[in-house]
Amino acid sequence: MKQNNLVIAAIALVIGALAAYLVMSNQNTGVQRQAEVEMAPGSNPVNIRVQAVLGTQTTEVRMLRDFMDDVTALTGGEVTFEVLPAGAVVGVKETLDAVDAG
Repeated sequence: MKQNNLVIAAIALVIGALAAYLVMSNQNTGVQRQAEVEMAPGSNPVNIRVQAVLGTQTTEVRMLRDFMDDVTALTGGEVTFEVLPAGAVVGVKETLDAVDAG
């Protein structure tokens, strides 16, 4: 049950980070923003790294990857994600503290 809460927290964090990015970078209407991205091939892509707290073959991580694929497609490749295995950056138990610390 604790691991499910961590997965939900991680997914919520990714969604919040994506929403913050989109709000901060979208000062024009959606149509104007899309035109800017299409006209500016040198735009700065964003790569969001997410460390899993469960095995990478679990249902939750597969759902997260599906979500990430959708976001990448919707942003025309401007926002991409990388899923790191559990413990790749910090220990599983330290994940939330590490996110809080930045």
